[in-house]
Amino acid sequence: MHKKNHLADQLFLQLKQIGIKQIFGIPGNELEIFDALGHSGIKFITTRHEQAAAFMAQAVGKVSRLPGVCISTLGPGATNLATGVADAHQNRSPVLVLSGQMPTQFHKSNPHAHQYIDLQSMFKPITKAVFKISNARSMQSVIEKAIQTSLSGRPGPVHVTLPVNIMEKEVTVKSNKRPINIKFKSPKTSIQEINRTIELLNKSKYPIAFFGQRALYAHKNFIKLLRRANIPVMTSFLGKGSFPEGDQISLGTISRHIKDSLVDLVKRADLFIIVDYDYIEGVNSAIFNNRKVIYIDSVSSKIDKQIKPSLELVGDVTGITQKLARKMLAKNYKTNWNVHLIKETHAKRYNQILSVQKFESFPINPYKIMQELQKVTTGNEVIVSDVGNHKQALALGYNVNKPMSVHFSNGLSSMGFSVPFCAGLRFAMPKNKKIISIVGDGGFLMNVQELETITRYNLDIKIIVYVDNAFGMIKANLLQKYKRVRNLDFTNPDFLYLAKSFGIKHLQVNSKKDLPIKLKSLVSTKGTTLLSIPVKYS
Repeated sequence: MHKKNHLADQLFLQLKQIGIKQIFGIPGNELEIFDALGHSGIKFITTRHEQAAAFMAQAVGKVSRLPGVCISTLGPGATNLATGVADAHQNRSPVLVLSGQMPTQFHKSNPHAHQYIDLQSMFKPITKAVFKISNARSMQSVIEKAIQTSLSGRPGPVHVTLPVNIMEKEVTVKSNKRPINIKFKSPKTSIQEINRTIELLNKSKYPIAFFGQRALYAHKNFIKLLRRANIPVMTSFLGKGSFPEGDQISLGTISRHIKDSLVDLVKRADLFIIVDYDYIEGVNSAIFNNRKVIYIDSVSSKIDKQIKPSLELVGDVTGITQKLARKMLAKNYKTNWNVHLIKETHAKRYNQILSVQKFESFPINPYKIMQELQKVTTGNEVIVSDVGNHKQALALGYNVNKPMSVHFSNGLSSMGFSVPFCAGLRFAMPKNKKIISIVGDGGFLMNVQELETITRYNLDIKIIVYVDNAFGMIKANLLQKYKRVRNLDFTNPDFLYLAKSFGIKHLQVNSKKDLPIKLKSLVSTKGTTLLSIPVKYS
């Protein structure tokens, strides 16, 4: 029997016309919505948990020009999305989150109805904005506004509630005659502001650049300016790769506090050029105190209220950095920094971090794994870290030279993030791009069910599991502080048989000498492969 057209059909037609190619989620009993999605021409990627669907959508939004999209049923389906949505919010990733909902008559008159949760109240603190489809006339403008909100300023997730009685309304489904109206308005930087910035920069003898996540949009001539002027560059975790770490003026990635040999160099700085400082990453803003600051971002520093810049350039980061570079390159500006000092400081930082590690032991130190992984990779891979000590090892012990080469959950820092995020990336990246997940055994088991999703869609992901049979980072920290620990150890499945049960390949490191051999096999093996490595964090 041919189905009549309903508002749900119009919704997914609109999303398809905007350019949405896939939606991640688990279907529910809002039959009209999920039937319409299934026949919309948009690929519905059925996951095994809604949290994983949100992580996958976040990955697509992170590397695409449009938000990733995830969908859930009402009640527990929507609550399962929450951690993944909150993670996207704190990672500044654009996601359109859709949830079915009870008919509108229940929303106020009977809030204790079966499976009813006030979704707008629930999602409001963990999104940029919440919306509800109230009628057919306003749906297109609501969706356009939701996507525009998701992508503008600091990107992030938005939530749209889909009441089932509204989505079931019969409509004439047709293509929109007018184009989809997604506009992005950025504040314009005046010539006067650029000139004042140049004047401030010209007076600086020892400036340092700090790159956050949005610095990946810095114009290539701005990077050229930094190199020519010998302005050293350090990055946050989410900014890692936005400036090449193999460059002679790179200072590498910094964690929350500067504790190593970088301290002396920072003390000499008289100016910071900050491109996207985001307090959510946890970098201590005290490092910028008592210095002049040029602040470049798509949003004002007044949002975080952590930095009081001398000059603030708010708007399109690419355009601002292009204008600034054009004028400064013409002036042939040079700092007083000695390039050898910058290189030496970066090398000392790296060696200082490694010097406290125990590299000869088995089980293996995570930093040792990063050193060996660096040798067998080409620099064209994408690596995604879960949360734990291995995140520090990747950020501080592995060098990357391209934007978007590594991904972290560095806002919310959600365990269970890496494997589903990798799965999401696979839908948005070329098939020949190698995608590597680095995850502890604790985080891996949190979303292990997505191995079935990965197998079903024939995704090719390399998974490195650090095995210590414990929540290792917390255990190490407790032992260091209190010299005792309880309740953090657990048992693991046999990873060989686990991999077999999901139809994927398995490799196992059995000795220190075995590590480089198995890592090389991992990156060269076709198809999804799981490599388990015994590790010791302290």
